[in-house]
Amino acid sequence: MPSSGGESATRPWGVVVVERIGSMKRRLIASLMALTLSTAFVSAQTVELVLMHTGLAEEDADLYLLEQLIDGGLNELFDRGFIGTNERPYAGSRAAFEAYKQSAEAAEGYVNIIVLVLASYPAPGSGPRVPDCYYKVIGVPSGAVRLTGDLKARAPATPSRLDLEKANGAMGKAVIAACAPSF
Repeated sequence: MPSSGGESATRPWGVVVVERIGSMKRRLIASLMALTLSTAFVSAQTVELVLMHTGLAEEDADLYLLEQLIDGGLNELFDRGFIGTNERPYAGSRAAFEAYKQSAEAAEGYVNIIVLVLASYPAPGSGPRVPDCYYKVIGVPSGAVRLTGDLKARAPATPSRLDLEKANGAMGKAVIAACAPSF
């Protein structure tokens, strides 16, 4: 039988096809391994937002504003390329804010940074329910404080519920924007 293609003349056609498929599988596996290894060391930092509040009672109708503050902060983290998570907000005080210690779950949960916020809301009837915010950026697992600061409340455009929600969301974004350089 005359040969025009080299090795296929000495081996059956089926063997050549099987060898080529095997070669493709090896290349595919090698490519997948290379891709996996190249991305193994690339990951986004995880930032946990811990929110304490003063000036809001459990039965307060404006307690929902905490959600707006958290949403604004988490959205800003996402926009900056961070993975954001949060603890459930809880009532606190300036003393509790100063004495805060990170939980063991933070390090176990792969959190790299904690942004601790004390949202100090004005008393009902004394002005718009937008908080002054005090913040700390804490490294995990060291517990080292990287940054501290505060932001004064930004008044809503109008006293409407929608503008009040927007103002609280904007405070959350502003806190993260102020903290981000220390990440």
